[in-house]
Amino acid sequence: MRSHTYRLTALTVVVATIGLIAIPSISPGGASASQASLRASNAPSVTTLVSWSKIPIGDSHPNLWDPVMAYDRADGYVLLYGETPFCCGFPYATQTWVYNSGEWSRLNLTVAPGARSGASMAYDARDGYVVLFGGCDHTLSPCELNETWKFHAGGWTNITKAIAPLPRTWGSMTYDAKDDYVLLFGGSGPVGGTWAFRAGAWRELNTATTPSNRTGAAMSYDATDRYVLLFGGFPPGGSGLLNDTWKFAGGNWTNITSSPSPSARSYPAATFDPKLGCVVLFGGIIQPVSRYGTVNDTWTYCSGTWTNVTPVHSPPDNPYGNGPIVYDGANGYAIMVVPKLYHGLMTWKLT
Repeated sequence: MRSHTYRLTALTVVVATIGLIAIPSISPGGASASQASLRASNAPSVTTLVSWSKIPIGDSHPNLWDPVMAYDRADGYVLLYGETPFCCGFPYATQTWVYNSGEWSRLNLTVAPGARSGASMAYDARDGYVVLFGGCDHTLSPCELNETWKFHAGGWTNITKAIAPLPRTWGSMTYDAKDDYVLLFGGSGPVGGTWAFRAGAWRELNTATTPSNRTGAAMSYDATDRYVLLFGGFPPGGSGLLNDTWKFAGGNWTNITSSPSPSARSYPAATFDPKLGCVVLFGGIIQPVSRYGTVNDTWTYCSGTWTNVTPVHSPPDNPYGNGPIVYDGANGYAIMVVPKLYHGLMTWKLT
């Protein structure tokens, strides 16, 4: 399960949240003729091509709050990082897991980021490693961090430098293959700005336009249309939710909101699925945090159009929301972790 702390004037609210961002394991080239035809028609028959199924993972499975996930193309597996729940007198602790050949296994590491929730993570294809930024350390006040870590060849390294984005939780992050850098936008607090991470260094981008600041927006690189897609989120101050759609290309943001689209929500999960040639978005929180509710619908974004492709059998809609989704290039399908009602994470795949 994932938790996130909102500071709303004098009130602090902790809610269960879900994940973001992942990067496909393919290069951003052209799609197949069948994919192009599918996107052009945007036909209801797309729903017959989208199917969720639960992966049996036995007793060895992660039990984490606020996990983030990315496909580690260099190491050839899905990487999952998060903190263990605070319970029964035991403090928060950090865990790193990998999903390989249909099974989860925990890495026993002596060096790793400290326990935190609400971090951002993406695979940096240019530099060949996974990048993790920020998060909330519950032992600190304020809790937000601005550390930068890399995961490479099975180990973590702290690569924090003096120039970095402001501390934040739940910023949206993905690898922008067209512009060739990791992109970070938004997050909790008055953070603002769009940041690029390249060759081990952060720099703030001066964009002509920008989405309003938000927490928990879905962001994914659209390898077919060759731009970064951003959707929804939770605005500062807790005034409703967002359902606008933006693209980032060539160093600038453009509002491409259209109808139909998913309903306003925060913390949906999104990834690019190369088999569909589309960005896939799942679930999220659809009500303000004081009385939040969740959904378990599935949408595709293809050639500028949102389509509801929710199949009959889907991951559960539960009070904890869903977890992050990522396309597993080694196994050839998207996987998503979903909190169980009491503890642990279920693993679902989209085929």
